[in-house]
Amino acid sequence: MTFKKWFPFKKSSNTLDTNQKKSEDELVFEGMIELLTSRQELDDFQTKYLKSRLVSQIVYMDGKSNKCKEQYLKSQMISIIGGVVVTALVGLSTFIPPEKDGVDMRKFFGITAFIVSQVVTVTSALEQLHKNNELWLFYRRSNEYMKSQLWHFLELTGPYENIKRDTAFRILVKQSEEIIPRDLDILSAKSKENNISATPEPDQKNDNQKSS
Repeated sequence: MTFKKWFPFKKSSNTLDTNQKKSEDELVFEGMIELLTSRQELDDFQTKYLKSRLVSQIVYMDGKSNKCKEQYLKSQMISIIGGVVVTALVGLSTFIPPEKDGVDMRKFFGITAFIVSQVVTVTSALEQLHKNNELWLFYRRSNEYMKSQLWHFLELTGPYENIKRDTAFRILVKQSEEIIPRDLDILSAKSKENNISATPEPDQKNDNQKSS
């Protein structure tokens, strides 16, 4: 077990920097879209929409999810290690001699424990403010939902089964354009209440009935 495994501070590969390499999901989806376009199952408009709207949104939410996860794990690690250090310093201060080489060791340990405890307090307060744990789950769920919808559309399965490609595309657009603004509305409203919830899924049943 390596040291880095316990300290997940390495910068995530899926960031929002457009100059970085494309993620695996982005490459797979673009490959599938290009394949369907070459088979003339998708026209130019549909191809551009899927790439510039859906795939880019999936990549964006994936990056946000990974960033929030990284920040949350950092804050938890600081809180855990800081709490252990403070307890150890307070415990050791009772066993060491009052002075050593003219230095008040108990005072030194006390000041160090105070500084570490303040770092832990500030870190915990910032985590409560930013809600990285809830944001991590929020973005991850939205990301997985949109990927699921896109996969179903590309393979014409699930809610898009036994439906023509053009009809399936219209349903996909409707679902996507409902879920993206709804995510933003819920995130904005819930963040004001400090209670960020997951995004409810649109009603697929009615869309399927209309298309059948």
